[in-house]
Amino acid sequence: MNYLSENPCPHPGQKVVVGQNIVSAAGLMYRLRWNLTDIDTLAVLAERIPASIWSMGFTGTIFAHPLSDLGGVNGPWEKFLEKIWQEVVDGKRIFAFCEGGHGRTGTFLASLIAMIEKPDDPIAVMRERYCQRAVETIYQAERIFALVGKEVPEYYQKTLLDQTKIAAILEYWKNQALTKK
Repeated sequence: MNYLSENPCPHPGQKVVVGQNIVSAAGLMYRLRWNLTDIDTLAVLAERIPASIWSMGFTGTIFAHPLSDLGGVNGPWEKFLEKIWQEVVDGKRIFAFCEGGHGRTGTFLASLIAMIEKPDDPIAVMRERYCQRAVETIYQAERIFALVGKEVPEYYQKTLLDQTKIAAILEYWKNQALTKK
């Protein structure tokens, strides 16, 4: 995967099957395309909530568990997932988002799939249903696989970002920003 791509795949809001239910997922950077009039619950994974959600027709409940970009999963993650899943079971329409719709949103979706469906590889299942680039770091994968009681497979240990790769990416983007000035 090329994490240095300046052309990310867009995630303006797509429906993803989890168990027998649907969860919508998106990236905050595509919020101009959002229609939140039929959404009951927001699952916020980004570090900010745009004030514009109210003008997009949202009138429901917000559950937030902000995660840092390119980071791992902190805090009571399983409790957050259980709250969201209860909303799904209660028939609520869920819309989850982070900044780009890949790392944190992919982690959320794969975690729900792990918790509800218990597949051998929740990341692979989520990628089939949502996006091949979703879940970005080894730290995200560790928390997902912990939900099914497994170690992270070697494939992900080799391909997902670790601290060294993350530092290189951040340095690259810093240099790109300085070059454009």
